[in-house]
Amino acid sequence: MYSFYQDSDGYYNYHGYRQTQEPSDIQVMKYSAAQLLPVTQEIQQLLRAVAYTPGFAEQLKAAGARGNETRVRQLIREAGVTTPFRVQINPDRIAVIFFAPQQACFGITLSLCW
Repeated sequence: MYSFYQDSDGYYNYHGYRQTQEPSDIQVMKYSAAQLLPVTQEIQQLLRAVAYTPGFAEQLKAAGARGNETRVRQLIREAGVTTPFRVQINPDRIAVIFFAPQQACFGITLSLCW
């Protein structure tokens, strides 16, 4: 069980890290979870495109192998992703890093080996 203490600067957890909110306040966490749900649906759409759409995985890998980030981003958007994201292309994998909308607090990275 985590313990918290309060001083004049705010709340601190047992590691000594400052908390910006009272520990029992779960509103940001609930809001962030709700904002993450549509992103997970977009990730499912992208994964379905990679797994089941003829030619999609081949196009994605070919664009990545050429270092054509613009085409990689275009393909990901065509798969139904509207959430802001960044891609990292490596010789052995692609990583798609999804960003939380304003006021939400989450991070999720999808990494697929070629």
